[in-house]
Amino acid sequence: MFFGAKTILKFTGMVVPLLTVIEIGAMILPHMTSLATVMIAWACAMGLLASALLFLRLGRRWGGASFSYVSTGA
Repeated sequence: MFFGAKTILKFTGMVVPLLTVIEIGAMILPHMTSLATVMIAWACAMGLLASALLFLRLGRRWGGASFSYVSTGA
């Protein structure tokens, strides 16, 4: 398994609520356009904010790490 269960659970906890709001917004779009637009825009803004925060933390966490498919160990 490439990712551990903890990583998958974190990802699911961050993504599923936002996608649920977007899906509900898409379903009510023909009936309540204003509310649906606000819901979708809010979920997208929260997703962008979360992505930006994760991106800013990448350097601290993975700055010194080396990613390679070739094993250099003996």
